[in-house]
Amino acid sequence: MLSREMKEFKDESRNDQKEMNKQWGALSNKLGTIVEDIMSPAVRLAVNKYFKREVIDFAVKFRRYKKVIEMKGEFDVIAISEDMLFLVEAKTSPAKDNITAFHNTTERFKLLFPEYSDKK
Repeated sequence: MLSREMKEFKDESRNDQKEMNKQWGALSNKLGTIVEDIMSPAVRLAVNKYFKREVIDFAVKFRRYKKVIEMKGEFDVIAISEDMLFLVEAKTSPAKDNITAFHNTTERFKLLFPEYSDKK
């Protein structure tokens, strides 16, 4: 049989764990908005400054599902100019695997959005 102190300790530990889970959830949600809060506003400026292009269309969390090919994709940011399309995927840390994954992302984008095939 558990003593009263042990039961109180167990209840307190459980409450602490619940509170910690809430805090981790809030932090995770905030990290998920890095793209919207920090990355996306900078994309237009970068496209203009470094590529000398005017962005004519822009989207954050660009998604599509194609049932015909059973493929779906979500892309952090796209910016479109007259002749170019800029695809931005935000990662929290640089890693070689992310570069390989980005190549797969661009191939998936091309299959999901063939209407942009004329863009560099």
